[in-house]
Amino acid sequence: MKNTIYSFILVLAIAGFTSCKKDDDNKKKDTTAPVIEKVLINGKTDSDHIHLHPGDELELEIHFSDNEELKSAKVEIHHAGDGHSHRMNAVPFAYNSILELSGKQAHEHLDIHIPDNAADGEYHLTVQAIDASGNESVLYFAELEVETH
Repeated sequence: MKNTIYSFILVLAIAGFTSCKKDDDNKKKDTTAPVIEKVLINGKTDSDHIHLHPGDELELEIHFSDNEELKSAKVEIHHAGDGHSHRMNAVPFAYNSILELSGKQAHEHLDIHIPDNAADGEYHLTVQAIDASGNESVLYFAELEVETH
């Protein structure tokens, strides 16, 4: 009798495990990367080479979208030159920011101060977005030039 009960419970357990499907199995995996729709640098959309001076403000407006859910974005500025400067105490400027995003659309506004002692030279600005499924956008890239004259 005990063997019959154990066998019945075992058959029910096996039937229960094999008949249940996870909800994830029924969903299609999101493979569509988010989009950086528009980047305004100091109010301009057509600029991929921006001239700045130490002490200036760099204003960024960035519009993101995704087919399902945005998660985050990374904004980075790093020095791309050889570090040559005639000013005393000049140092290469760097900026890194991780932005938390949500929803299918997001708009971010950043005001970035160029330090008074920023070294002259070329800088790269990059923006990248990641959605909730881990898909990464195509990298946005612009060149900045900091000069004292």
